[in-house]
Amino acid sequence: MPFAIVIAGSSPPRVTAWVRDDVPHGWQPPPGTVAVREVDLAHGWVSSPEDAPLSVPETVTRWQFRRWLVDHGITPESVEAMISATISDPLERARALVDWRDGPIVRRDHPLLVPMAKALGLTESAVDAAFCEAAELQ
Repeated sequence: MPFAIVIAGSSPPRVTAWVRDDVPHGWQPPPGTVAVREVDLAHGWVSSPEDAPLSVPETVTRWQFRRWLVDHGITPESVEAMISATISDPLERARALVDWRDGPIVRRDHPLLVPMAKALGLTESAVDAAFCEAAELQ
């Protein structure tokens, strides 16, 4: 059952995004929002991402991103294994591993991020939430 990401305290409550029900264990909604099961949405709640867009950082540090992954049950080793298993071209695989291991930042628009996230079971909205949460890590 999907979850709505709702701006905390908005009136009427505004749904800014939807997250699948199979998010990693321990996942939390971005700061200033709450997750509500779809069946628990009250009548009159408004889905309006245009009115209240989630401010997703374009980049986070490698440390912030990896720490978020670990905090949500995804190990760096599992990401490397997924890269090795899903990218058949040796040159592309080597490039992806260099980006993963050595890049100082993680870009939200990196061409491998969405396919990598999908292989790990994360939706695009979950990746947006991950970037928001990772950016808060100190």
